[in-house]
Amino acid sequence: MPSTREIAPHVTNPVTTGSAPALPGRALLTESRRLLLICLGSGLVYSGIANATHGGPASNGSGGTIEVQLDLQPSPVIYLVIGLIYFVAIQSVLSRATNEAHAARILRRAGRVVMITAAASAVIALVWFFSVPLEGWPHPVTWIAPFLFGTQSVVTAR
Repeated sequence: MPSTREIAPHVTNPVTTGSAPALPGRALLTESRRLLLICLGSGLVYSGIANATHGGPASNGSGGTIEVQLDLQPSPVIYLVIGLIYFVAIQSVLSRATNEAHAARILRRAGRVVMITAAASAVIALVWFFSVPLEGWPHPVTWIAPFLFGTQSVVTAR
């Protein structure tokens, strides 16, 4: 029986050489995988950071007091933005990249944009959340949530 080298002498066998064959576009697939992992990791970090609770007694505006419990959760909008950044980066590579180096640069920039978006969203949501007084803002017993950056729930008790 002829060996693999006799049938196709220009093809290397990865089992015998110990390395993966040179695949055209391998670097781009690696960068794309890296961007996907950055998107997933940034989403997980955002989920962990953008959770908070703030509560206590507050004035209800008419001289009485109420117990207020504010809860901050991650916003689904941020997950959509992260996914959109990924797909826009892939589309940019397909439509604008002139070579592999340019395509890799686009994907690396998209990774930085994803990390900045997740970190900035978490920081903005937390600063906004903890800046809102328990009495309410802009009027007593009215709370404005950090709309795009986090989801807020309010529980009051007399």
